[in-house]
Amino acid sequence: APASLVREDDHHVQALLDIYNKVMNADEKPFISDSGSYAKVVGNCVSMGPVFPDQESGFHQMNERISLDDCVKCLEIYHKAILKLLDLGYSIDS
Repeated sequence: APASLVREDDHHVQALLDIYNKVMNADEKPFISDSGSYAKVVGNCVSMGPVFPDQESGFHQMNERISLDDCVKCLEIYHKAILKLLDLGYSIDS
């Protein structure tokens, strides 16, 4: 399937990026990837993953793992992101 790209200035992308940057005390920009994620199938979708900058990813490899500290950070980001998207009036039809 072809890539499903969402514009960087999309308000959902900016909301998710804002949450990430606040939790991580960072000033990151969106990362664009043409990977084989569910975003290609769903369309108008932004995927977020638990790999932080300057961190080696072992995801989808043998002995896949994540540190407990990173897992807690991810949960905080996801929790705040869900609340923010609900506040924006996000729905399955958005």
